[in-house]
Amino acid sequence: MRFNFLVVLIGFLLAGCGLRTGEPSYEIPVVKVEQEFSCLGEVGEKFDEYFEGKFKGKELDEFFDCAQKAFKQFKDFARGEGGDYHTPEELRSFLHRNFLKENTISDKLLVEALRIKKVMVGGEIDQISEQDLERGIELLEIVRKKANLLQPYILTLTKALEYEDINEEHLDASIVALKQAAKHFGMILKHNQHSYDFDSFESFLIEFRRFLKWDEGGDSKGSDESEDLKIRRWVELFHSMKGLMADGDDGVILPEDWEFYLMNGAQWYSSYLQFQYQVKTTRIFSAKGLNYFNEFVDAIIESVESVLLNRERRQVEYSEMNKAFYALESLDLIPFGITASTLSRIFPEIVRRGFSQIDRPIEDRKAESFHLRNFKHIRYEYELWSEVQHFLQDNKQSDGEILVPGDVLSHNYFECINSTAPKRYVDPRCEFVRIMYQRPMFNQNFKSTYLTNSDRSNWISEFSNLSRLNAVRVTVRMLIFSFGDIQNHGDYLRIMNQQGIKKEEFETFYRVSKELGVDLKLMHPMGENVGNRSFQEAKMFTYSARGLIPNDPDDIVTYPELMEFISIVYSGGVLGRASFDLLVGKCGATGRPGALGYETIRFDCFKKEFMSVYETQLGSLPGMQKYVKEMTPEQKVEFQHSLFNIMYDPKYDYRYIEYSDFTSMLTLTLYIEAIMTRYDQAPYDGVLDYDELSLAYYTFQGLFLNMTDNNPAIAELAFYYTIRDAAVPSLCNLGFTAHIASEILPWRDGMELSEDFKEELKTDRLKLFQVFEIVGKALKALVSEDKKGLPASEFNSICN
Repeated sequence: MRFNFLVVLIGFLLAGCGLRTGEPSYEIPVVKVEQEFSCLGEVGEKFDEYFEGKFKGKELDEFFDCAQKAFKQFKDFARGEGGDYHTPEELRSFLHRNFLKENTISDKLLVEALRIKKVMVGGEIDQISEQDLERGIELLEIVRKKANLLQPYILTLTKALEYEDINEEHLDASIVALKQAAKHFGMILKHNQHSYDFDSFESFLIEFRRFLKWDEGGDSKGSDESEDLKIRRWVELFHSMKGLMADGDDGVILPEDWEFYLMNGAQWYSSYLQFQYQVKTTRIFSAKGLNYFNEFVDAIIESVESVLLNRERRQVEYSEMNKAFYALESLDLIPFGITASTLSRIFPEIVRRGFSQIDRPIEDRKAESFHLRNFKHIRYEYELWSEVQHFLQDNKQSDGEILVPGDVLSHNYFECINSTAPKRYVDPRCEFVRIMYQRPMFNQNFKSTYLTNSDRSNWISEFSNLSRLNAVRVTVRMLIFSFGDIQNHGDYLRIMNQQGIKKEEFETFYRVSKELGVDLKLMHPMGENVGNRSFQEAKMFTYSARGLIPNDPDDIVTYPELMEFISIVYSGGVLGRASFDLLVGKCGATGRPGALGYETIRFDCFKKEFMSVYETQLGSLPGMQKYVKEMTPEQKVEFQHSLFNIMYDPKYDYRYIEYSDFTSMLTLTLYIEAIMTRYDQAPYDGVLDYDELSLAYYTFQGLFLNMTDNNPAIAELAFYYTIRDAAVPSLCNLGFTAHIASEILPWRDGMELSEDFKEELKTDRLKLFQVFEIVGKALKALVSEDKKGLPASEFNSICN
């Protein structure tokens, strides 16, 4: 349905108002119309030309002159049955005889047109008076002026999906003109003091569509029923938006609502234009892009706050929001594949958890409606991000380095994370030093994390790195605030200082957000124990990982671990998507959607082409890329075999794979590279020796303690044997273990490993993949056992 439909509607209303039905038969006077008035017979074509930017200037003025003269001619020469007023048949006959040769005005259309006439120019609902005609002529003059006002910007206002390269000043002028027109018409309708209901609006649109015969060509190619359904959905959207904007009966626009309704609608549409022309087409991490984004969000904030302030109780009920969600969904206007069902469930929960009284236990946090105070918390989080981002932008040097002022450098990081009286509203410098002291994860040349063990001092303060970490910071902050449960003072300090979250809190996050993750195609619909597994991975496969603490319910995944984990998982998605797209180009899509709704490719082609594509996606992992390039063909086969064994059960005959598989494989690659670059010390030879593995053991100690019934001696022994053999040793019989530990194992005096054994421990990236296959299975078993609620003492994966 075309946007210019709405303006054609206005034109028709002005030319065809004042109609009624149900009157006795009356002899219609014949009115001879001068040739110059034939312009009204071309009203549809003229409006099409107007919205193409072709109908303007003198031609546009002549059209309105013609329309006004036609009104005057009808008023002067068509004496009505009632003397001082005209009947519907009179005006309908006048239009049919002189202008509408093929289109027929139905009785239903007449009835609904009369209702709109009353709103637009006043008068009675069943007749048109001399005064109504005079007001109609005056209103035509106003429409002429607004049409001329909007004409220079009409393509900008109506072609936002087609024209993206628009001058900034031109867009600003377009928005100003749009708001001026909306305000003027809103004032007129408010002054007329007439209400209008959405049921009448729907009936009118359906009849008007049939009058224009849109189903017979032009823009519409659907059936009568399908086109009527579209109209009903659009009206339902307008209906639901009105319900959000004002108290009272949401089925009726009251006189006092007109100005606010039209102005707020113009503001929302202006935000849409800003997004289309500016935000979507400009990098946000640039001065211009940041300003565009700020202007866009500021406009949204202004619109939402004006709606909430317009409500008597400064709140919107979730039931009202749900109507809008479902109306938007019916028109495919919710982006990113998110469903109305998901929004209706997750939005109230996120508001309650993260944007209410976060200094209380979660069960005591209340948000039964969306209140202005909830929105102020949301606005604050955006403003905090914006302030940090502007600080980065303002202190950016020509080489991309951030020159940090002394007062910020002197801000104590440990005071920020260990405050004795922490609050939600913080000094923005604290949020900056959090990312300043965070291990750098991003390089300006790549979208994914840049993992290297080389000197990082030259990019730790780089603008691109800190800007992206600022975005991750917002995510981590809200994750901790929304799902960290305050049960005691220790929890209060932990959460308000953003120190980290517990495993059960992380699991709750995944459970609550799973529906949204599935909609966004970020989570597999059949995925289980994702929160538990992610907790384990964040505590072992990140640079800041401290390892698992067995049997400790208060163990947390820390702020730095969360920052790195989210950065790595995000990057796995970026690299996985790029890899999959390249393989689709090589293999072709099967046409069969996978579990996430994406295309799939044949597994046999995937196996054949994978390594050639995989190597091209490792630019942000320079060590891994160099290693893969230098592998022999035989090593590449072994490498691919190890990677596939981690992902796929070799006993199963796979026919198709999808995008999520690539995301998992690239995320796994990032984990491996994080381990290698964390523990591989100078001269960075890409091989972990005994000393380097000894450092790594303390990160993985908790996992092996869980696997060995919390026996420290067996756990360390199992770690080294797992590394050496890329297999879990059989150490279930404690007597046998003691025997081999004292007599068979290659210990030297003082329980020191022999040099030969140490030499056998050396591990490169290929071997890490092979070891990960074993560790991954142990992790999977550990997560599974946790799910069953077994005590740790009953779980011993090495003995299974």
